[in-house]
Amino acid sequence: MEKAYFLFRFLALAIALTCCFLAGCNGGSSSTPSLPPISPSYGWVRICSGDQRIYGSLYIDGTYEGYVPPRGCTLVWIRLGVYHSIRIGDWVGNFFPESSGETWEFVPRSKETENSMRSCPGTS
Repeated sequence: MEKAYFLFRFLALAIALTCCFLAGCNGGSSSTPSLPPISPSYGWVRICSGDQRIYGSLYIDGTYEGYVPPRGCTLVWIRLGVYHSIRIGDWVGNFFPESSGETWEFVPRSKETENSMRSCPGTS
């Protein structure tokens, strides 16, 4: 009786594994299954003026997003991980937000500053 019970358990396990294997096959096709596209990530980014001369209406990628006061900040909901064009009043530039909670401070270009923007460390 013990031998029959062992044989029954062995066959049940073999059938179950065969079903699992067959369910994982895609009909003998060698193509790999395609994954759904990753949805874009959005988050809040703080846009700040680092100079009294940079202020005014805020446009990101040509869309009005609010107003940035002189040496002030505003929050925007934006797509992360892509370059964006930005215009604050008459000032224009580009930036690349990577994570929600970042603060970007924009300053005028000069001989001392190679970049016209900077991501403030410790603000993510």
